[in-house]
Amino acid sequence: MKRRNLVVAVMILAVVAAALPLAATRKGAMRSKIGPAQGLFALRTVAESINLTDEQVIELRYIAKDVRQENANSRAVMRKNFLDAAQLLLDNPGDIEGARGILKGNEAVVDERRSNVLEGISESLTVLTPEQRSELSKRLDTISQVAEDDGLF
Repeated sequence: MKRRNLVVAVMILAVVAAALPLAATRKGAMRSKIGPAQGLFALRTVAESINLTDEQVIELRYIAKDVRQENANSRAVMRKNFLDAAQLLLDNPGDIEGARGILKGNEAVVDERRSNVLEGISESLTVLTPEQRSELSKRLDTISQVAEDDGLF
């Protein structure tokens, strides 16, 4: 009976370890609650509300595409680190510190991704006129107020 329980426990651990990278990559999609197409609709909504020209919309799309391409390699690195940590735990379930060490490498990758996104946002804001940035600031204040009222801040 003990051997059967051990086999079942190992199988459950293997399934969980295999699902870990998938869950980690899905987390961002679940958090944002939007898919790629929704991002285009959001840009269209903002474009209408702050009177973006067609040229500005095209330039903003190119900037977003560049940021996604810059971050593509870091996504692959993070997935590999999750897989490596899962494999390490499969090989040696007690080596939690080793798995943490592998995942610690993701911190630098996350910082790089944040930096790329911030640079993209900065570049995007230079495409806007001062009036458009002012209107966008008002929208951000409204969103912040709603989030605060909902207890998110």
